[in-house]
Amino acid sequence: MSETLFTNDEVLHLDNQVIFAMEANGFDLVNNKWEFKPDDLSATADGFVGQQVTLFGPTAMYKSQTPTFFYVSEAGAQPFHLSFDQQPVIDLVTKLRKSSDEKAQEVSYILGGLVRHMSAVGENPNKIKQAVRFCAQMIKVGDEKSVFSIAMSMAAYVLSRGKISEDIGFIGDVYRMAQAVSEDKVVLNETKDLGLYQLSRLYSFSAIINGARTPRERELPDISDELKAIDGFPTVGAEFHFPMGKPKDPMDFKQRLALLNMSQYRGGNFV
Repeated sequence: MSETLFTNDEVLHLDNQVIFAMEANGFDLVNNKWEFKPDDLSATADGFVGQQVTLFGPTAMYKSQTPTFFYVSEAGAQPFHLSFDQQPVIDLVTKLRKSSDEKAQEVSYILGGLVRHMSAVGENPNKIKQAVRFCAQMIKVGDEKSVFSIAMSMAAYVLSRGKISEDIGFIGDVYRMAQAVSEDKVVLNETKDLGLYQLSRLYSFSAIINGARTPRERELPDISDELKAIDGFPTVGAEFHFPMGKPKDPMDFKQRLALLNMSQYRGGNFV
């Protein structure tokens, strides 16, 4: 694929956040065109090894013999530039960089994962752009504590072919789950604490929906006595079983899965 050669004037008017997002995905602006340097991405990609949790959605981006979400693919610069040079992405990167360039870089890399994966399976560049736009808009409703749980769950939602047109109800639910993620106070000391971690978020999310106004009202009650009763038992995982066949409303079903993914996401842990 031939890459665009920018004029000097176009280079001067490239948004700094677009350049930042491109660089986060291995592209440097050299002689007025994007030059891909895969070696620059190795450390970034390796840093996401612990992010390969099992999401309740497509697993090809994690388990494929030729993974394309976190690892290098021959997408070329064009779909990346097209996807990043839009206002929702620029606004998101601007917001994140105010608190942490590192976090902004990692989120840009996750958005780039959509470009890598969707390009590898032959999606239209404009469709990729719309998917990245949707994810950027959703990520922006959270704060620095919830940003990764939103980013990863929305990526899985998009790749599961969830509806990416504006849905006020879904946006509201993502905001409420992001709030639950941010307020979660569970300290993870052992693998078995992961279940408590998810329970805390789901409890808080439900409390927010039911009108709880303060973090204290939304906090998981003390269940230390219940935990003592099962102390010493082997650690087991929670499984969510759904009816056989297609759900009656597949879009609502996928949205519910996305929220469930947000509740269970924990960076750096293998689940």
